[in-house]
Amino acid sequence: MFRSARAALLSIVVLLSLVPPVAAAQRPGHDFERIPLRGPEGQRIDPHLTPKLAEADRLLTVIVQVEGAPVAVRQARAAKQGDELSNRQRATIRRDLRARQRTVAADVVDLGGEVLTKVQDAYNGVAVQIKARNVPRLAALPSVKSVRDVQLFRPTNADSVPFLGTPGVWENFGLTGENIKVGIIDTGIDYTHANFGGPGTEEAFADNDGTVIEPGTFPTDKVVGGFDFVGDDYDASSENPDINTAQPDPDPLDCNGHGSHVAGTAGGPGVLADGSTFDGPYDSTTHDNTFRVGPGVAPEADLFALRVFGCGGSASTEVIIQALDFAVEHDLDVVNMSLGSPYGRPDDPLSVASDNTVKAGVVVVASAGNSGEANYITGAPAAATRALSVAAMDSIATIDVADFTVNGETITLQNSNGADVAEPITGPVFVLQDDPETVEDESLGCTPEDFEGAQEGDIVVTFRGVCPRIDRAIIGQELNLAAVVFINDADGSPPVEGPIPGVDIPFLGATPSRRSSSSRPTARRPRSPTPVPSRTRPSARWPASRPTARATETAAPSPRSPGRASPSTRRW
Repeated sequence: MFRSARAALLSIVVLLSLVPPVAAAQRPGHDFERIPLRGPEGQRIDPHLTPKLAEADRLLTVIVQVEGAPVAVRQARAAKQGDELSNRQRATIRRDLRARQRTVAADVVDLGGEVLTKVQDAYNGVAVQIKARNVPRLAALPSVKSVRDVQLFRPTNADSVPFLGTPGVWENFGLTGENIKVGIIDTGIDYTHANFGGPGTEEAFADNDGTVIEPGTFPTDKVVGGFDFVGDDYDASSENPDINTAQPDPDPLDCNGHGSHVAGTAGGPGVLADGSTFDGPYDSTTHDNTFRVGPGVAPEADLFALRVFGCGGSASTEVIIQALDFAVEHDLDVVNMSLGSPYGRPDDPLSVASDNTVKAGVVVVASAGNSGEANYITGAPAAATRALSVAAMDSIATIDVADFTVNGETITLQNSNGADVAEPITGPVFVLQDDPETVEDESLGCTPEDFEGAQEGDIVVTFRGVCPRIDRAIIGQELNLAAVVFINDADGSPPVEGPIPGVDIPFLGATPSRRSSSSRPTARRPRSPTPVPSRTRPSARWPASRPTARATETAAPSPRSPGRASPSTRRW
């Protein structure tokens, strides 16, 4: 298809080159309007904004870089001269930068725009919502250095601590993170969890209002500081202003789980098999213990919860830069960003802010991305010149596997939760499907409502997506299902090895963007007259002749990796 399109384009180019010069005068006029990429004084407009500028009335969120070096850059300059900025000098720099930003902000309002945030430490900029038609005028304002597009970022992570040789570092060098301040820029941290010295009970989490700080709850001895820059309902991907607009509050309690996972990997002390917080020692004998959650790389570090995600969805550039500002202002030693926007560039505002943060003496660690093994797909902010860009690895030495047999044919699946399949698990196969009339991803099985139609004893097939697999296992356990199968229906690693024999899996082996209603099975139950809460989908069910599957163990379970838990254990 692409070759044909390219050949057609080449043919058009050749034909145009053969038109006599006189024909140019006969060509009809056009209504195209040139979109300037520089303001009258040469201020740059991000080329990635160009397609959006074609829609004059479109409301855009942009980052306005203001003239003047931020605090982090000024700190780096002072350090080169063997000097160090005092708190008073930093405050003076911020005051001067805010004065310039106030002038820009007033002009933004005159242009019909709205100022969202202002930052001065990691980046000297103002986040603005403004109509596309006014972006060139925005770039022409005094003190404006550039107008840049924003990216959307999603959380990413992988568990590789047991393979880093960490116990040897603890044992031989005594480096356990003591007196090191680590900022986790993510979905927050569940400081009520035992892995951070909390009670570790469901009640402690449920009774904690994540929008305010109840007396004695936060900060803690382990999570010593932080801030929620966005609020629970925030999702930058939403078109609803009530959702895509940050509503900050002082409590960075995690209601997603990803940030707690990341914080545990970076600096969690560990949780023993009995549910108690491990208090050391951290040396070569540490892993002689049996852990429910294994210790992180720097188990004695002080953690800061810098929350830039809501309970779900994505985050935008400006809120993450605010978190980097916090890191510079509070002299953190390390910040971790297990998040990314694919195909990042070193001149993205967040990449620039990350470089500035490093100049201020903060080590910035960022995820290279989970978008597959394609070249040049490294995400921002890992694309920053001075950031430590960290790629994931397969941290499982051996895996549990089980045979999955349908209609006499067998394939081998990973036994992700260490289920006991010494005795065959049998049951009818029920495949979750998306409803073409909704925008929900029901096939992922992220909520109990997605399992509507599945019956006790079924083996339910779900698809790869944004919610943790452990959530689906817990839902399956609560519904008394025989098993939950997790299928990778997207391109990339791990690869799709083939179909399940005898089961028609819709869009298996295709990326979600290729899904279409025409490829889905048509067998459906009648629509329920009473909508399912927060869903509009009636469940689809396979015909009565649906296949029956057997799951049997084919390899002895390998020892549990630290941090792994059964579905009945509260996990992130």
